[in-house]
Amino acid sequence: MTTAAIEKNKDTQNAAIEQAKQIQRITPAVDIYENDNELVFVADMPGVPKEGLDVQVEKQELTLAGEVNEHNRYERSFKLPPTVDVDKVSATLKNGVLNVTFKKAEHAKPKKIQVNLLK
Repeated sequence: MTTAAIEKNKDTQNAAIEQAKQIQRITPAVDIYENDNELVFVADMPGVPKEGLDVQVEKQELTLAGEVNEHNRYERSFKLPPTVDVDKVSATLKNGVLNVTFKKAEHAKPKKIQVNLLK
């Protein structure tokens, strides 16, 4: 490799490092609620359009990501309990608030046990 090629490679690497430094990664505030039937994540992600959202579940881990612009990006991940059904999930975005709702698996829902009175 020539000296000029080595210098060009260094310049490219330095530019990539500078660009990565300029991206501000923001940890969104998230409230988590649970009831008998659902587990709900409510994340504050102001400025993120629907097209800028990336919500994924992989190996029982929920990842929330949203890009406001090329310099500001929200990112946060959560381990999901085995009580949720990852196939039964919905997500909504309204006024910068992302709601992700998981239905609980049937085996995890509380069951009422009938008690019989013996005579």
